[in-house]
Amino acid sequence: MHFGWRARDEHRRVLLGDLEVRREEGGVKREYIVWHTERGSKTRSGGKEFGPERYFNRRIYATGTDRCPVKFFKSYLARRPTDMGKPDDPLYLAVMKKPQTEVWLKKQPLGIHSLGNFMKTMAQLAVR
Repeated sequence: MHFGWRARDEHRRVLLGDLEVRREEGGVKREYIVWHTERGSKTRSGGKEFGPERYFNRRIYATGTDRCPVKFFKSYLARRPTDMGKPDDPLYLAVMKKPQTEVWLKKQPLGIHSLGNFMKTMAQLAVR
């Protein structure tokens, strides 16, 4: 939602290494997530792999609130299996039905239909 990804295939192309948590230099030093590799969409050909790069990399800044996107992203990363943290691993992983530990995600990508349903639910919640 924050980066403007629309279609489920656009979400499915995103790899873990495409996003990175960083901290500003100087001043307040807020944390942010930067999206530095674009893999293409219906309306844009993409970054290094597919054509010209953007003039800037999109960012999501920490808000310090209960709904802070950086906090949620870091929590999501903590729920991944330890061996699924490589840059070329998929961002979205399948969810365990009854997790027994702090790892809530499987070692497999989230299915395209599950991802589509997830996006539909997110869109409905966003307009509330």
